[in-house]
Amino acid sequence: MLRSGRQYLRQVSVFGDTFGAARPGELFGWSRILVDEEALCAVNPNGLASRGADVLVDAQLNPPGSEFTVIMNSAEAAGAVGATHLVGSQVPVRRAASGAAYVEIRDMGASEALVLVNRP
Repeated sequence: MLRSGRQYLRQVSVFGDTFGAARPGELFGWSRILVDEEALCAVNPNGLASRGADVLVDAQLNPPGSEFTVIMNSAEAAGAVGATHLVGSQVPVRRAASGAAYVEIRDMGASEALVLVNRP
């Protein structure tokens, strides 16, 4: 899934700001889409502090009530204590007033990476 399909850099919203490009040191994400499957990669590039953001996903592929499933968590794989978004956990797709679809990623540890999929 991560080797094939179209790739999109995803806009993010930090602290309720409007969706836009990720700011330096803040969480960012990108998706790979192949037919009806979306894989979302989220990375906290900050080496010192936890970060969080709302990350846009494809609204047509992820209707209301959809969820993404975490299939990789770098902190969990490294044995970190207190990692959030554990492998197998689900993150619901939410809707902005504009109809845009997004997932809430919160408290990602420093230098942590996640991979989530909409069709596990």
